[in-house]
Amino acid sequence: MTEVEVYLNEDKEHRFTEQEDVHRKFALWYRTTREGREAAEEAFHISNAPDELLSERERDIKLRWKGRSLSVGDAVLIRPKSYGTYMDKSYLCCSNGWKELKIATL
Repeated sequence: MTEVEVYLNEDKEHRFTEQEDVHRKFALWYRTTREGREAAEEAFHISNAPDELLSERERDIKLRWKGRSLSVGDAVLIRPKSYGTYMDKSYLCCSNGWKELKIATL
C-alpha cells in the first residue's frame, strides 16, 4: 500500500501559484494502491469531484479532508512502501498537471 499526504499552500502572497518554496499545511493522510502521479491525481479527484462521482472509499476519505479542495500550488507526498523501505516522492499541483518536487520543499 502507498501512503498519501496532502499539503495545502497557506502562503498568502503566493497562494494558487506554482511557487515551490511556500508554507503548506497538512490536510489529509490515507492509503491507496496507486503510486506516483496516479496517486496524486486520485487525491485531486477526491477533493474536487462531487460526492456522486466518488466511490464509497473515496467519500470516506473526503469526510476526513481538512480544508479547501486541492488546487494549483498544493502538494502531495507519496510514500510507496516497498520491501520495508520508503521511496518518497512529492508532487506540486500545477495548472497543467503535476511537477515532481524535492521533498525538502514541503
